[in-house]
Amino acid sequence: MCKYNGATLSTSSNGVSSGPNYSCKTEPITPLTTSATKLDTALSAMVADGYTNIHQGVIWGWRTLSPSAPFTEGRSLDDPNYPGHRRIMILMTDGANTYEWYDKNPNVSKYNAYGYVPEGRADTTDSSWTVHETMNARTAEACSNAKTYGGVEIYTIAFQVSDEDTLDMLENCATKPSMAYKSESNSELTLAFSTIATEITRLRGVAVRAIPPSRSLRRRDGADRGDTRRTLSLPS
Repeated sequence: MCKYNGATLSTSSNGVSSGPNYSCKTEPITPLTTSATKLDTALSAMVADGYTNIHQGVIWGWRTLSPSAPFTEGRSLDDPNYPGHRRIMILMTDGANTYEWYDKNPNVSKYNAYGYVPEGRADTTDSSWTVHETMNARTAEACSNAKTYGGVEIYTIAFQVSDEDTLDMLENCATKPSMAYKSESNSELTLAFSTIATEITRLRGVAVRAIPPSRSLRRRDGADRGDTRRTLSLPS
């Protein structure tokens, strides 16, 4: 996503990006739409790259669901034309919050969502662990605010995540523990999304079977920690 409207990402002769849009390589956010074609096109254009910032995912997800700028496609919760309107967010991550550290220059880090670390916008000027803790705290706050003030119902999916702090954070972020999923494989990830889709359509009073009959969903409670996250099981 370019910092400057109309500008393009420039590259030097060795292929390293430079210029006014340095490091801005992500695709623009796709606003709410009913077009499956637009969504498929946007998904196909995505490339996994960079570090993980769950906080920003929550914030921008909330913004796209809101009718206020910068995205105006969302509906007001009290819109009389759409009684019973609900806002639902699915937050998926494949890892813990991380920040691109680079201690070989005075900036300490690469330029990311909170700028350079020495600028202090991540509640520290020199500690990568403090940045991580700040990102977790801001993620938790954003989840709470989206649910409390934005009327957003949140599902979370932890894909191949082993960090217990992140798993706990995602479980707390979800509207309720049963809306927090943990997937260890591509098949389980697909099933998680399918299950969530089924739950949403049932809540709207539409009978849709999105889970293949050969697959099952069951809750697995971790005996050692009382885990309530939903783990999807596929037959061997």
